[in-house]
Amino acid sequence: CYKDHRIAMSFAVLGCAAAGVTLTDTACVDKTYPDFWSHLATQFNIDLEASERDPSDKQGHGPATPAGPPSLVLVGMRGCGKTSLAKALAREEGLVAVDLDEEFE
Repeated sequence: CYKDHRIAMSFAVLGCAAAGVTLTDTACVDKTYPDFWSHLATQFNIDLEASERDPSDKQGHGPATPAGPPSLVLVGMRGCGKTSLAKALAREEGLVAVDLDEEFE
């Protein structure tokens, strides 16, 4: 999560709908929403797996092993060009661009 609470929380929500989401720096949400993980678990009845991999993660949430190939994730405000940039980059690099807004619609 690169110590970014917004990315951690966004991917935690994504992980509720998509299998294989791994978060290894869950403590980064503590600065803005210390009860995030307990609220996610209790309010939405979500099972969180404990990590045995990251000893600095005192809360220990998230699976221990990343799944799948590396990914590039673009996060930003609405209308700032994430989708256009992702499609252009994917085309240039021969990758697949996935727009989560389109996936969830």
